[in-house]
Amino acid sequence: LTDITFYYLAINFFFVGHTYRTNFGFLGFHTLGLYVLKDVMLAFGTPKN
Repeated sequence: LTDITFYYLAINFFFVGHTYRTNFGFLGFHTLGLYVLKDVMLAFGTPKN
């Protein structure tokens, strides 16, 4: 994955988790999004500047 794609996917996971939690009342999706973001960053490493 390119650096731009990496950040795009990570941000989407975060916002989708937040949207599910706030709109549908499912607690934990926001936390799940943070865990996915952390896992993606660990798997692919931080983008190179």
